[in-house]
Amino acid sequence: MNKKLLNILCVLMLLCGLSVVAAADLTNHDFTTFKMDIPNDANLTEETGFNGKDVIENAVRSNGGSIPVSDLESDPANTHPVWTDNVNNISIQFINCEEDKLSDHANAMKQMYANSTFKEDSGNLHIYDMSKVRGEGSYGVCVENNGKSVVVITGDDLDLLKKMGESVKFN
Repeated sequence: MNKKLLNILCVLMLLCGLSVVAAADLTNHDFTTFKMDIPNDANLTEETGFNGKDVIENAVRSNGGSIPVSDLESDPANTHPVWTDNVNNISIQFINCEEDKLSDHANAMKQMYANSTFKEDSGNLHIYDMSKVRGEGSYGVCVENNGKSVVVITGDDLDLLKKMGESVKFN
């Protein structure tokens, strides 16, 4: 009996130690409009992402059938910031719902990733299967700010994406 109890205690101590090590691999990053924990070894590159098919089609239609990409990019209603980390194969997007004309996480995912499928809600996180978009075993995690904004985190490690999503604090 004592051996069994000792083994259980050793396993619990090992698990606690592993969770402390895993938590230490993240550091808080300020994205100006929100803060979030990201991997320590992340190497973020900021880019511009388009808000989706409908937004682009409407801009082209409003401009007589064609519009230079530079004009699309210069209008905040058509774009949003995207941070890519090739080290950990993740991307982070910030969508301002009022400015970007994407009303919520479901609308944003439908517009930007039509082939993604809703998987589940986990607390305040909305999780999508991104296998048809980014390849097998990839996910999208969305965090909403009361209809004002959405952070979309995509990648392959769902546990990491959830930890990152749970750490989001909107400014």
